[in-house]
Amino acid sequence: HRATTTGTSRCRGGHRDAWAICLTPDSYQVSQNVALVDARRVAGRQVRAGAWIQADHATVSLDVDTDRGLVAHAEQPATSDWRYVVVVGRVPPRPRFVSVALTAKGASTVRIDRVRLGPLGATPAKPSADDPNYVANGSGDAATLSAPSFLPTPVRRGLDGAVDAVDGVARRPGKVVDSFGIMVGDARQSFGSFWATVGWPPMPLFPLWLELVIAALVAAGVAGFAMDVVGGTFPRRAGVVLVAAIVCVTVAGVVRTIPPSDADPRTGRYLFTAMVAFAVVLAAGWHRLWPVARPAFRTAARASIPVFHVLFVTILLVPYLR
Repeated sequence: HRATTTGTSRCRGGHRDAWAICLTPDSYQVSQNVALVDARRVAGRQVRAGAWIQADHATVSLDVDTDRGLVAHAEQPATSDWRYVVVVGRVPPRPRFVSVALTAKGASTVRIDRVRLGPLGATPAKPSADDPNYVANGSGDAATLSAPSFLPTPVRRGLDGAVDAVDGVARRPGKVVDSFGIMVGDARQSFGSFWATVGWPPMPLFPLWLELVIAALVAAGVAGFAMDVVGGTFPRRAGVVLVAAIVCVTVAGVVRTIPPSDADPRTGRYLFTAMVAFAVVLAAGWHRLWPVARPAFRTAARASIPVFHVLFVTILLVPYLR
């Protein structure tokens, strides 16, 4: 299921409200990574997760998990009347993600409502209305469209990722603002590792001053390419295709979720599938802005390749191999 919505599990008939999350034998689990900024808030602390459940002839598992192991687990039979299930556990220090999952077992439909996760409060059995809840859309009140099933899987993932990103900004602007520092770090990691890195992970990157120089060159290339397209020097349809390829690959490979929900490396290697588009856009843009004769541009372009490799070997590869 998508990270920011409950997808096809959304249905009517919640606990004292219109909507609920419905699990069936064919769609028996729903899970969500909480925003990374919230995962860091509960690092090393006790947390409580809970949900209202209702079903006949089924059991439901409620799990709180991290990359460093299971935090809490409960498996209870669901009844025809709504009942509240709660688990308590301690999150390990520095988790890369914190997730909540509900899994149904049985032949009937299970209704789930008001899924919560937050720090353990004064009343462990049941949270109060004032306790923070780090689960988004825990009642299935909101939903977003999924990409058509006839599209190839990579295309669907890219489109779903873009929709989820827009949904996260629209529905959780405060959380996006809180996560700004994390997103800046992710952007730098993606950009830097696209140009040069070694190892996995952690990924050593060029020093900040060199990354800024590369960023300025990239910005100049994009500006020159835009001038070419607007001025008619570069075919507009081809320009639109190149830009669309870059945007789709960037969204699918780097953005993932907004706000960020895990600390996995945002490697620029995911962008290599659009390498041709990147190369054409930057080469055309730099050529547009080149101030002297065309042969000099060719010479500079060819000379940049060994220069860049020398920088990579001396700054990144040699220290990595020591």
